[in-house]
Amino acid sequence: MQPVAHIALILVCFFGLANRNGLCAQTTSNWDIRGRLDASWRYRSHSNTNQNDQLAATSAYLDATATDENGANAFNFIFDGFLQADLNGLEDPGDSFFGLSDTREHSVRGFVYGAYAEAPVLSEDLRLRVGRQEIHRQDALYFDGAMASFDDGGPISATVYAGMPVRFYEDTRSGDLLLGAGVRWRVQRNFRLSLDQIYLRDKAPPGDPSLTVRNDLRILGLQWLRDEHTTVRASSSWLDNEPRRSEVSVFFNFPERGWWTRVHLRRQEDYGEVVATDLSPFAVTLGDVAPYWTAGAELHRSFSDSADLGIGFQGRWLNKNEDYGVFNREYNRWFAILTGHDFLMTDLEAGLRADVWNSSDADILAGGAFAAYEIEKGRRFEVGTDFSKYRYDLFTGNEYLDDRQIYGRVRYAVTDSASFRLRVARSRSQFGTDAFLEVSLALDF
Repeated sequence: MQPVAHIALILVCFFGLANRNGLCAQTTSNWDIRGRLDASWRYRSHSNTNQNDQLAATSAYLDATATDENGANAFNFIFDGFLQADLNGLEDPGDSFFGLSDTREHSVRGFVYGAYAEAPVLSEDLRLRVGRQEIHRQDALYFDGAMASFDDGGPISATVYAGMPVRFYEDTRSGDLLLGAGVRWRVQRNFRLSLDQIYLRDKAPPGDPSLTVRNDLRILGLQWLRDEHTTVRASSSWLDNEPRRSEVSVFFNFPERGWWTRVHLRRQEDYGEVVATDLSPFAVTLGDVAPYWTAGAELHRSFSDSADLGIGFQGRWLNKNEDYGVFNREYNRWFAILTGHDFLMTDLEAGLRADVWNSSDADILAGGAFAAYEIEKGRRFEVGTDFSKYRYDLFTGNEYLDDRQIYGRVRYAVTDSASFRLRVARSRSQFGTDAFLEVSLALDF
């Protein structure tokens, strides 16, 4: 048995979650260990200021699953973590590369996004998960605690959870609390409704340690799988009975006819999820976002075995003109993408993209192109150029305007489980010219 499996087995036997299945007898369980380890080095430079930034990062993911003699999932252990080191040390607020990475006191930072054990308890229909986990029906909402879910295959399934919300920037979480419950109703085999009610308490938040913030977050979801070609998803959420975000997306896929399309519409009131998780104190200032609408539509059509055309639209519209500012931009963007492969030589892929931006700033006609050659599976070389009217960098808090970029990418599979990646880029915006270099090595097991 592998060492990781040994550790997982000790956890199972310690908690007594799977004794009823005989899992603690090594001869009655089969283990499937999967994971990924990714190490990278990144270099950026800014020509106007002669400043540069170097960063090393390592991410790790592990999934250890044990099945009993009947093939049922008897135990599952998940770990998802990230370690980052700023090799230059922390930047000052006035530096070009100052951002979220510099808002803590140390150059080396680590994050654990998931570390939990899950197993059936009392019956196969009731599962208990303990540790750090994410409520997947609510993006970016993590907590440390326990979640119990019940699903007997009938029309109603339910979850309850309790713990402490994860704030990656706080030194202490004393007094913080998260309580919640969710129910899912299978109205029909292919039609589901879900409702989550979450209570959050944050004692002594960094913005004002004298306060205790309490919030109620409610999330309503819908999923309709009409047939193998059509999927509809929708959700709405309220924070303290005030609308927070509503969105709907529709996906059509007809591969036998050679086309697929996607449509989405979103109404965003604010970034309510920062109540539960912020990357750092810097993110609090980014959380104050003006209410806006976004919409998009995309249609792809294959004309032959070697040609595909995609056309689409993206737009964002603010509720109030006075909210216009950094990040809060209004625009309409129409685009077309033509992709071809194996038309000049085998394993060669190339594409062209045309963009028409219409905004209160300017009307711009732009585009991009790329060419890629795949020697064999897992060994790909690509060069291209790209343009964006607006590009917002969350980690530096900067909004790049008229950002033009040329890039090159290499992915080279050394073995079946190890791959090497290289990306170089040069971009030009209102801030001047930036150079980018990233080297990474990934190991799958």
